Amino acid sequence: MQVVDHKNMLTCDSANWAANSAGLSSACAERHSNRPEGVCTRQHPSPRTNHSGSSDWVQAGSDLIDAELARDNRPVVLYGLSAGGMETYHVAARNRRVKAIAGMTFLDQRDAQVRDETALNRFMSRVGGPMLNLTAKTPLAGMRLPMSLTSKMNALVNDKQALQAFMRDRSSAGNAMSIAFLSSYLSYQPAQEPEDFAVCPILLTQPAQDRWTPLHLSTPFLNRVRRVPVKVVMLENAGHYPLEQPGLSQMVEVIDRFYQEATGASAIGAAGKIPETK
Repeated sequence: MQVVDHKNMLTCDSANWAANSAGLSSACAERHSNRPEGVCTRQHPSPRTNHSGSSDWVQAGSDLIDAELARDNRPVVLYGLSAGGMETYHVAARNRRVKAIAGMTFLDQRDAQVRDETALNRFMSRVGGPMLNLTAKTPLAGMRLPMSLTSKMNALVNDKQALQAFMRDRSSAGNAMSIAFLSSYLSYQPAQEPEDFAVCPILLTQPAQDRWTPLHLSTPFLNRVRRVPVKVVMLENAGHYPLEQPGLSQMVEVIDRFYQEATGASAIGAAGKIPETK
């Protein structure tokens, strides 16, 4: 786990967690603070080995929350970029001490349509997935596969120059992950199914020009959430990694407002409230 100080927010970023979105997706524990002291005390295996799985990274996020709350009692909120959005859900479902979660996608990889549309192609989804699960039980479990061969890294960003830079970056789209980790990601069972989730409100910040994970892939999971508010905001002109304006600025503003509402940090009038999807 990496801890970085960004302006007045303490962001705990699971850097290089590349199993499901080019190495940059993350579940972030964010707090209104300018002190980068938060640390996770438990040692967790690296996704680069065959000893780790999605559950390890969910536990790492949960442990980080516990460490932060032991330090002080300020509220913890989570943000996940790309498939890290679903990681925020998994962490909150396990830890249950979170005040709000926001993400750019909420993809349940147990869903065949989600697998079909996010994998590199239908063959990788329908044949590659089961082969991963079988191989993960063999001595080949630690073998690493390039992410560009398993998923649609060509849709990571809509800017061609930015995409070239990401593809060259071995901590991003140029990364590779172990078969064991990928298998665990595709079959991860949440601590709470969405029908039972009552931990905190959820915000989806959906890039309007996302060519990889469009809105219809997140809505089946979010529509099953009934016990807490679910809100959706479209980021205008933004791709999967929202580099474009005005979507990028909209993302920053709406997430900050959502967190303030959820934690009671400021009073927002009815005109300033984020529209609910339900």
